[in-house]
Amino acid sequence: MKKYIIIGFVFILGAAASFAYLYQKQDLNHVGADTNSKVWTENSPLIHPKEATDLDIFAKISEQLTPAVVNIHTTQTVRALSPFRGFEDDEFFRRFFDDFFGQQMPKKREREQKQKNLGSGFVISTDGYIITNNHVIQGAEEINVKFAEEAKDEYKAKVIGSDPRTDIALLKIDTKDKKLKIAPLGDSAQIRVGEWVVAIGHPFGYGHTVTHGIVSAKERLFGEGITHPYNDYIQTDASINLGNSGGPLINTKGEVIGINVATDARAQGIIGFAIPINVAKALIPQFVESGHAIRGFIGIQWHELTDDLRKNLNLKKDQEGVIVAEIIKGEPADLSGLKVYDVIIEFNGKSVKNPRELLKEVAKAKVGKPSTVKIIRNGKELSLQLTPIERKDEAEERKKEKDKEDGKEKKGKVDLGIEIADLNKYPGFQEKIDVNEGVVIVQINSDSIAEKAGFEKGDVVIEVNRQKIRNTKDFLKVADELKKGKSYLFRVYRDGAYQLLIVKIE
Repeated sequence: MKKYIIIGFVFILGAAASFAYLYQKQDLNHVGADTNSKVWTENSPLIHPKEATDLDIFAKISEQLTPAVVNIHTTQTVRALSPFRGFEDDEFFRRFFDDFFGQQMPKKREREQKQKNLGSGFVISTDGYIITNNHVIQGAEEINVKFAEEAKDEYKAKVIGSDPRTDIALLKIDTKDKKLKIAPLGDSAQIRVGEWVVAIGHPFGYGHTVTHGIVSAKERLFGEGITHPYNDYIQTDASINLGNSGGPLINTKGEVIGINVATDARAQGIIGFAIPINVAKALIPQFVESGHAIRGFIGIQWHELTDDLRKNLNLKKDQEGVIVAEIIKGEPADLSGLKVYDVIIEFNGKSVKNPRELLKEVAKAKVGKPSTVKIIRNGKELSLQLTPIERKDEAEERKKEKDKEDGKEKKGKVDLGIEIADLNKYPGFQEKIDVNEGVVIVQINSDSIAEKAGFEKGDVVIEVNRQKIRNTKDFLKVADELKKGKSYLFRVYRDGAYQLLIVKIE
């Protein structure tokens, strides 16, 4: 318990680092961003390898990178509780206040006030894209960027995209054709424990501050990886203090390998944590294209591979992987033919040793595009194809809002509130059922017409109003003819039996 309290405190303090100073499927439509369309400069060292051992290496890094590090000021309205909360109805206290101060005691229990916050960030493109932490700008009504604390020029920043789960945000400022100095991004997968690093930021509002140290550890977790499952943090003893949040952690080649995010209060700023820059590189194209993170989901519940389970499943003593404990009906894993007790050992060519690694690889997978899963089943290695969908908890509300805004239905998704796909795209699922043609329902919106009619994910639509449905083309053609105020007869295959459902279009 003490460990969790300390870890929680560390991350809360990290958030305070910016608050303290002044404060699917028919080739599913919803696919991930094209990661080839990068907005940053990658693996482009500013420091020559021969210079990396010079005694003035830190001075050179400071000279090259400091112009790309910015000061971020945000303003937001917060509700503050009245200091007299609970005493407003106390007659004695009210009279005492009136007599002592010569004025009436405030009656409002809450009051609004402007709160100013401070953080750091760094420029990754000459036209003004800036990386920072999500907690630096979360809830901000106004975001201002300055290139020095004393600078006269100040830029209004727009949030291009943000992700609370990784605590990363991408901002954009209008440079008015002015080319900015940039911080090139490195490869955080290549860092080594013990290598020199530099942190640059604006601690305590002092303005540009440069500190140095080493990579103290890699792949650190907060809350055993449950609180922030998509990050393995870099630990450093380069001094990180309040206001450093969002600033860069830089290697001796002058490349950003991390985003400073948290510090341990007990260590007085010399045990800090940074988000690996590779996490940001996976998200930036998604921010640019859609304004948010898009993570894959396959629909299983898992269990860690223990010694007892290895023995029970006749696996090798050193076998690593993740056991499929349950498969959610109608989700990608179900449609791919994945089974309970399968042991997942690879996902998209990447080795999977534990549930957290599987979660990260699935999250990185292209939504709506086939992924390869290697499993062990009954002692034999097999490869399956499945198509991840976007995580429901991150996508559902956005989809609802978008549908309200444009009032349009997407390809493969009719006004019934469903997403469909060709049955023959899921051979693993087709093997389990007694149907050769039709469309499978892969998504149902809550409170939709389809949900009210009793449809379920994984249902295979065979007929609509006695018209045979062989594929999505047939279904979409029929769907275009649906009219409000009428009822339609759907024939579906579910759990080994045929069912008839009446759909009322309201």
